Amino acid sequence: MARTLTKQTHSDFMLRVRRVDPKFHTHGEAAYAKDRRPRRRTLSTLLGFGWIYTITAIANGRDHIAGSLREGSLPTEYHPWIFAGLTVLLAASAVMILLHIARWLFHGGNKKRNSGGILLGALGALMLFYTPASLWTQGFGMLDGHSRTVLSQAGAALEDTLPGIRIQTVSFVASSGR
Repeated sequence: MARTLTKQTHSDFMLRVRRVDPKFHTHGEAAYAKDRRPRRRTLSTLLGFGWIYTITAIANGRDHIAGSLREGSLPTEYHPWIFAGLTVLLAASAVMILLHIARWLFHGGNKKRNSGGILLGALGALMLFYTPASLWTQGFGMLDGHSRTVLSQAGAALEDTLPGIRIQTVSFVASSGR
């Protein structure tokens, strides 16, 4: 019994791959690739918080930035360049947040977890930034006697350590003046 050997071409090989493993044929090596990104949930949350808090402060503090530039030693012809750079920073941040939202919605694994941490930190920063001062006052008013005692002892210890600071005169306001 004689066998005839025919040389396989690349197209014959690809037809066989399609028949044996259609997933590999469609996506290539990426079909079985593992997500090797490390999980950095805490770092991502802190990064998202700091990033969005800074961006929100820049977006809401245009008058403060303009006043600071007027008082500074930077020539006035550079002020539009500074504001253009800050505008580009805000636009790039908006695009990056949208990309992280899409990544959180459509990807899996550690990509989703890391983007979720950034979005959670961003949400926390926005909540902290836009919380009215009256809500903070009401929250401290709901504390029980033991918690108020702990806070007053911490304030007394702070006054002993730093005599120029009076904890009773501290008021909670947002950096945007609301």
